Amino acid sequence: MRVSNVSTGGRGGGGVNLSNQGLRESADMDSLYTDRALLVLLVAVLADERDLPVERLIDEGQPDWPVIAVQLPTGQVSWHLNPADLEGVWRVNALPIGTWDGHTTAEKMERIRAFVRGDDILGAARNETMP
Repeated sequence: MRVSNVSTGGRGGGGVNLSNQGLRESADMDSLYTDRALLVLLVAVLADERDLPVERLIDEGQPDWPVIAVQLPTGQVSWHLNPADLEGVWRVNALPIGTWDGHTTAEKMERIRAFVRGDDILGAARNETMP
C-alpha cells in the first residue's frame, strides 16, 4: 500500500501530512494500523457501555482476522483487525458471533457520519445546525 500526498487537513491548516516519506517503512504502517485497531476497540468498549450491540464477525475470506462490528442506531459498522493488535488488549473471542449486513465502506462511513450528526434510525437529522 502506498499513500501519496494525503493530508488530513484539520483546522487552521495544521493537519498531519502523510507523505510517501512518512509511510515508506512498514513499521510506520504497522503503527498506523495499531492506532486504528485501538480506536476501533475504544469505539467497541464505549458502544458496549451504551448498550449498543458489539459483535465479532467471521470473514470466510480472512478467517484469521477478527472483525469487530458495532450496531449503531444508524446501522452496522465493522472493521477487520490484525490479530497481533489484539493480543492482551481485549477478549474479542468472548464477543457473540454476529452477521454482517453487507454494508460497503461508503455506507459504513455514512452511518458513522449520521450517528455523529445525531440522526435518528430513519436518517432524519435531530440537530439541523451545530452550535
